[in-house]
Amino acid sequence: MVLGLLPGLAGWGAQLLKAGLRAGGLGTPKQPFNQQMIDQLAQGDVWAAGAFALEQGQIITAMLLAALLVFAIEGRFLAAATCSGIAAVLACFGVIHAWQFSTGDTVVNLGWGTGELWAIAYALITVLILITRRLPQQSEGT
Repeated sequence: MVLGLLPGLAGWGAQLLKAGLRAGGLGTPKQPFNQQMIDQLAQGDVWAAGAFALEQGQIITAMLLAALLVFAIEGRFLAAATCSGIAAVLACFGVIHAWQFSTGDTVVNLGWGTGELWAIAYALITVLILITRRLPQQSEGT
């Protein structure tokens, strides 16, 4: 359950960060949100890009991550792999994690390949889970 809370907490943090940036004068037509802002925040150890990515599709992401972990703990690796596979497809189409700037906000960026790096990561997790499924299982008595 705790893992499922993380996207929501990241989304809340992203909202607070964007509100603070707007209060500081950014997010206007003269000074819109942009990549330079992300780079400057990263120099101060504020990794806004990750928070913005988790903010997009956070409810779907929360459900998939929580289910994936529960299935993995229960040893239901095929179900866990299905969750990460669904996440890979959704990320590839930008339903989760893909974002772009608007003047004073970040918004979802739907389209083929817009969340490509996230999709690759979820696909790798899927492969690892399927490999784990093939490994010999240890019985509880030994």
